[in-house]
Amino acid sequence: MATGGGGGGGGGQDEADLYIRQISEEDIAEQGAVLLQRFIVERFQRDGIENAPTLADIRGTDQESEHDRVWVEVGSLIREIGDALDRDQELQRMINSVPEESTIDNIIAVAHVIFSDGEINWGRVIGLFYFAYQMCARVSNLHIS
Repeated sequence: MATGGGGGGGGGQDEADLYIRQISEEDIAEQGAVLLQRFIVERFQRDGIENAPTLADIRGTDQESEHDRVWVEVGSLIREIGDALDRDQELQRMINSVPEESTIDNIIAVAHVIFSDGEINWGRVIGLFYFAYQMCARVSNLHIS
C-alpha cells in the first residue's frame, strides 16, 4: 500500500485515496436529521413564530454535538437558499395548494417526486427541507409573516 511521498507513476492517485471517506447511509441520515432540525428551528426563530420548538425540545437535550459549529455554517448556507425560495411566487402557490391533512404523507409524496429519477443533490434536499418546514408551520397553525 502506498503511503504517499516518493516518485511519480500513479502515486498521486494513492494519496488522493487517503482523503476519500466512505459515508454510510446512517451517517447521511444522521447529518440530514441535524440539518433539517436546525433549518426548521432557525426558520421558526427568523419568522418570529411564538411557542415554536427549540433544538433542545426537538433533540430532547441541551447538549450540542461535536460537529455543531460546522452545522451552523452549513445551516447558514441552507438558510440563504430558503430565503430565495421564499421569494419564488410559483413555489409558494404550489405549497399553498397542498392540503394540510396527512402532512407526513404529503412530505413523503413530495420526496418521492423530487428523487424519483435517483438524482440526489443538495438543491433537491434543501427544497424538501423547505417544503417540510412550510408544512410544519401550516399544520401547527403558526402564522408566517
